[in-house]
Amino acid sequence: MRPVSATLIVLAAVAFIGIFAYVNTLPREQIVDLRGQKNVAIVLKKDGFEPRDVRVTRGAIVTFTTERPNKFWPASNAHPAHDV
Repeated sequence: MRPVSATLIVLAAVAFIGIFAYVNTLPREQIVDLRGQKNVAIVLKKDGFEPRDVRVTRGAIVTFTTERPNKFWPASNAHPAHDV
Protein backbone atom coordinates (compact mmCIF):
# COMPACT_ATOMS: atom_id res chain seq x y z
CA MET A 1 0.00 0.00 0.00
CA ARG A 2 1.38 3.41 -0.99
CA PRO A 3 1.55 6.16 1.62
CA VAL A 4 -0.78 9.12 1.13
CA SER A 5 1.11 12.14 -0.06
CA ALA A 6 1.09 15.40 1.89
CA THR A 7 -0.19 17.18 -1.23
CA LEU A 8 -3.24 14.92 -1.41
CA ILE A 9 -3.96 15.52 2.27
CA VAL A 10 -3.72 19.29 1.81
CA LEU A 11 -5.98 19.20 -1.27
CA ALA A 12 -8.56 17.12 0.60
CA ALA A 13 -8.48 19.54 3.53
CA VAL A 14 -8.90 22.56 1.25
CA ALA A 15 -11.81 20.87 -0.53
CA PHE A 16 -13.48 20.05 2.79
CA ILE A 17 -13.09 23.62 4.06
CA GLY A 18 -14.44 25.01 0.78
CA ILE A 19 -17.51 22.76 0.84
CA PHE A 20 -18.14 23.56 4.50
CA ALA A 21 -17.88 27.30 3.84
CA TYR A 22 -20.27 27.04 0.85
CA VAL A 23 -22.86 25.03 2.77
CA ASN A 24 -22.85 27.60 5.57
CA THR A 25 -23.74 30.36 3.10
CA LEU A 26 -26.89 28.58 1.91
CA PRO A 27 -30.18 29.98 3.23
CA ARG A 28 -31.51 28.01 6.15
CA GLU A 29 -35.15 27.41 6.88
CA GLN A 30 -36.31 29.18 9.97
CA ILE A 31 -36.74 26.79 12.87
CA VAL A 32 -40.00 27.40 14.69
CA ASP A 33 -39.39 27.23 18.43
CA LEU A 34 -42.43 25.64 20.05
CA ARG A 35 -40.69 24.60 23.25
CA GLY A 36 -42.93 25.06 26.23
CA GLN A 37 -46.11 24.18 24.33
CA LYS A 38 -47.77 20.97 25.46
CA ASN A 39 -49.59 20.41 22.16
CA VAL A 40 -48.00 21.03 18.76
CA ALA A 41 -49.80 20.72 15.42
CA ILE A 42 -47.98 20.04 12.16
CA VAL A 43 -49.91 20.07 8.88
CA LEU A 44 -48.87 18.34 5.66
CA LYS A 45 -49.74 20.82 2.93
CA LYS A 46 -49.30 20.75 -0.84
CA ASP A 47 -45.63 21.84 -0.59
CA GLY A 48 -44.66 19.93 2.56
CA PHE A 49 -44.98 20.14 6.31
CA GLU A 50 -45.88 23.42 8.00
CA PRO A 51 -44.02 24.28 10.07
CA ARG A 52 -41.17 22.44 8.37
CA ASP A 53 -38.55 22.57 11.13
CA VAL A 54 -39.62 22.78 14.76
CA ARG A 55 -38.20 22.50 18.24
CA VAL A 56 -40.49 20.99 20.84
CA THR A 57 -40.19 20.15 24.50
CA ARG A 58 -39.70 16.51 25.38
CA GLY A 59 -43.08 15.07 26.30
CA ALA A 60 -45.08 17.44 24.10
CA ILE A 61 -47.90 15.88 22.11
CA VAL A 62 -47.23 16.40 18.40
CA THR A 63 -50.25 15.92 16.13
CA PHE A 64 -49.81 15.47 12.39
CA THR A 65 -52.69 16.22 10.03
CA THR A 66 -52.90 16.57 6.26
CA GLU A 67 -54.61 18.76 3.70
CA ARG A 68 -53.69 16.30 0.95
CA PRO A 69 -56.28 13.84 -0.37
CA ASN A 70 -54.23 10.72 0.48
CA LYS A 71 -53.52 9.28 3.91
CA PHE A 72 -49.94 9.45 5.14
CA TRP A 73 -47.74 8.04 7.88
CA PRO A 74 -45.19 10.52 9.25
CA ALA A 75 -41.87 8.99 10.28
CA SER A 76 -38.88 10.57 11.96
CA ASN A 77 -36.30 7.99 11.01
CA ALA A 78 -34.27 7.17 7.90
CA HIS A 79 -36.44 5.62 5.20
CA PRO A 80 -36.97 2.76 4.47
CA ALA A 81 -35.37 1.00 7.46
CA HIS A 82 -36.89 3.01 10.35
CA ASP A 83 -34.61 1.01 12.62
CA VAL A 84 -33.53 3.59 15.21
